[in-house]
Amino acid sequence: MYDHQTDFELHLFNFGKRVEYIVAAEMAGKMNANDAYKEIKGLFEDLKKFRKQEKKQEHPLDYDNIPERY
Repeated sequence: MYDHQTDFELHLFNFGKRVEYIVAAEMAGKMNANDAYKEIKGLFEDLKKFRKQEKKQEHPLDYDNIPERY
């Protein structure tokens, strides 16, 4: 899709895929809604921690210089 993705974009993509699987399992009755919520919340917390870590590194995400993709 893109020539180069940042680590955050890869983590965000992974988060989205895992949420899809959790929601599908919950809708199929294989997972309790409360358990699904807790698991998604945990994944989101991990994503937020990664984003904060990225901001602290030498090469933080540069939201002012995002290339136009459309």
